[in-house]
Amino acid sequence: MNFTIEMRTVFKNTSSPLKATANILFDDCFVVRNVKLIENDNGMFISMPSYKARDGEWRSVCHPINAECREELQAAFIKAYKKG
Repeated sequence: MNFTIEMRTVFKNTSSPLKATANILFDDCFVVRNVKLIENDNGMFISMPSYKARDGEWRSVCHPINAECREELQAAFIKAYKKG
Protein backbone atom coordinates (compact mmCIF):
# COMPACT_ATOMS: atom_id res chain seq x y z
CA MET A 1 0.00 0.00 0.00
CA ASN A 2 1.32 3.41 -0.94
CA PHE A 3 0.21 6.43 1.01
CA THR A 4 1.30 10.01 1.54
CA ILE A 5 0.86 12.07 4.69
CA GLU A 6 0.00 15.72 3.94
CA MET A 7 0.51 17.68 7.16
CA ARG A 8 -2.13 20.43 7.37
CA THR A 9 -1.69 22.00 10.81
CA VAL A 10 1.11 21.37 13.31
CA PHE A 11 0.82 22.49 16.92
CA LYS A 12 4.30 22.41 18.45
CA ASN A 13 5.21 24.00 21.78
CA THR A 14 1.71 23.64 23.15
CA SER A 15 0.26 21.85 26.14
CA SER A 16 -2.73 20.65 24.12
CA PRO A 17 -2.92 16.91 23.46
CA LEU A 18 -3.69 17.69 19.78
CA LYS A 19 -0.31 17.87 18.03
CA ALA A 20 -1.24 17.91 14.32
CA THR A 21 -3.86 17.32 11.67
CA ALA A 22 -3.23 15.83 8.27
CA ASN A 23 -4.71 14.21 5.21
CA ILE A 24 -3.69 10.71 4.15
CA LEU A 25 -3.66 10.04 0.40
CA PHE A 26 -3.84 6.35 -0.54
CA ASP A 27 -2.43 5.16 -3.88
CA ASP A 28 -3.04 8.63 -5.37
CA CYS A 29 -6.76 7.83 -5.62
CA PHE A 30 -8.39 8.01 -2.15
CA VAL A 31 -8.01 10.61 0.61
CA VAL A 32 -8.89 10.60 4.30
CA ARG A 33 -9.04 14.14 5.65
CA ASN A 34 -8.72 15.49 9.18
CA VAL A 35 -6.69 12.69 10.76
CA LYS A 36 -5.41 13.89 14.13
CA LEU A 37 -2.20 13.18 16.00
CA ILE A 38 -2.86 13.05 19.73
CA GLU A 39 -0.33 12.80 22.55
CA ASN A 40 -1.17 11.46 26.00
CA ASP A 41 0.69 9.75 28.84
CA ASN A 42 1.06 6.58 26.71
CA GLY A 43 2.65 8.41 23.75
CA MET A 44 1.41 9.57 20.37
CA PHE A 45 -1.38 7.97 18.36
CA ILE A 46 -3.55 8.81 15.36
CA SER A 47 -7.26 9.49 15.64
CA MET A 48 -9.33 8.94 12.52
CA PRO A 49 -12.26 11.23 11.61
CA SER A 50 -15.29 10.42 13.75
CA TYR A 51 -18.89 11.36 14.45
CA LYS A 52 -21.11 11.26 17.50
CA ALA A 53 -23.78 8.56 17.15
CA ARG A 54 -27.32 8.82 18.47
CA ASP A 55 -26.34 6.75 21.51
CA GLY A 56 -23.74 9.38 22.44
CA GLU A 57 -20.74 7.22 21.50
CA TRP A 58 -18.06 8.46 19.10
CA ARG A 59 -17.50 6.25 16.03
CA SER A 60 -14.73 6.40 13.45
CA VAL A 61 -15.83 7.25 9.92
CA CYS A 62 -12.99 5.11 8.59
CA HIS A 63 -10.18 3.17 10.21
CA PRO A 64 -7.47 0.59 9.56
CA ILE A 65 -8.76 -2.99 9.62
CA ASN A 66 -5.69 -4.54 11.25
CA ALA A 67 -2.96 -3.59 13.69
CA GLU A 68 -0.19 -3.72 11.08
CA CYS A 69 -1.89 -1.10 8.93
CA ARG A 70 -2.56 1.15 11.94
CA GLU A 71 1.06 0.87 13.08
CA GLU A 72 2.37 1.68 9.59
CA LEU A 73 0.12 4.74 9.26
CA GLN A 74 0.89 5.90 12.79
CA ALA A 75 4.67 5.57 12.32
CA ALA A 76 4.54 7.53 9.05
CA PHE A 77 2.34 10.21 10.63
CA ILE A 78 4.67 10.64 13.61
CA LYS A 79 7.70 10.77 11.31
CA ALA A 80 6.04 13.49 9.18
CA TYR A 81 5.16 15.43 12.34
CA LYS A 82 8.71 15.29 13.68
CA LYS A 83 10.18 16.21 10.28
CA GLY A 84 8.40 19.43 10.02
